[in-house]
Amino acid sequence: MSFLVLLALFEGIVYVLAIHVFSNLFNPQNVFTNRTQNSNSLDSDLPNPLTYIYTETDPIETFMQSRKNPILIKQRMKGAIVSCLLTIILSAIYLYKHADLGKKTFLLVAKDLGLLLSNEPKGTIYTLALTFGIFAGPLYVEYLATKNIPIKTMFQEFCSSFTDVVGLRNFVVGPITEELVYRASIVPLLLRTNMSKNQVVFLAPLIFGFAHLHHIMEKRKAKIGWNYAILSSVAQFGYTTVFGWFITHIFITTSNKTPKFTTSFINILLIPISCADSIYACIASHVVCNLMGFPDIKLAMSLSEYKKGKYT
Repeated sequence: MSFLVLLALFEGIVYVLAIHVFSNLFNPQNVFTNRTQNSNSLDSDLPNPLTYIYTETDPIETFMQSRKNPILIKQRMKGAIVSCLLTIILSAIYLYKHADLGKKTFLLVAKDLGLLLSNEPKGTIYTLALTFGIFAGPLYVEYLATKNIPIKTMFQEFCSSFTDVVGLRNFVVGPITEELVYRASIVPLLLRTNMSKNQVVFLAPLIFGFAHLHHIMEKRKAKIGWNYAILSSVAQFGYTTVFGWFITHIFITTSNKTPKFTTSFINILLIPISCADSIYACIASHVVCNLMGFPDIKLAMSLSEYKKGKYT
């Protein structure tokens, strides 16, 4: 295994470890404790942020509630930001030192990291169009269920995320740091190995997917059974890896041509989009995917119009 592959793995692991280290910097032992806070107890006025969100309920509910702990979220965001900066710096140093003679410029390094704006806003617009196209089905189902324009609702939810710590994690800090680490930092390193672009597209997202398997131990810490902890985390690994394949292809695609929408939708998906080396397009797509979430199949099946075949 080459040094660059090891460095890429190291950066992916550091991101996850930093989040856990920072999240355990404050009295972590009570995070997954099932208990009800008595408002009449002597210590009910103590400023302990770990107690107010936990009730006597099942372990899964306790785990889900723990993920909404504002102090825990803030600590994890700090870890994500610090590790993100570290990985960007490590990759930038390597790319600068190993650039061809006469081409050692910070501008070239920035291009490799996807930080230049040479293909913007065109790249982000095309990527968002493709992303919304992939979610056309779930968007239509949501429209049938709520009679609201889903994109408008998503935009409102995104804007409100700046005043809500959970939304800030899900739609701002999370997408930005994950894309800077798993796309901007790791992919340029792998592209300098003997791997082909197709191999990088396939393998790089596996690091991104494996980074989500740490939820197994978090769920076990919350007293969740092994079966649920493993199956739910493997499922998350699956769809995050699929997303990684899609967004990594977007990131490393090199094309200066505008896609011509004259062929079938499948062919359009295979046309290289002119957003090469743009991490901003990747971040925008990541935000949309987080806002959409996993398609609500149950909702689609529950629509009476759907069952009658009115819309099929």
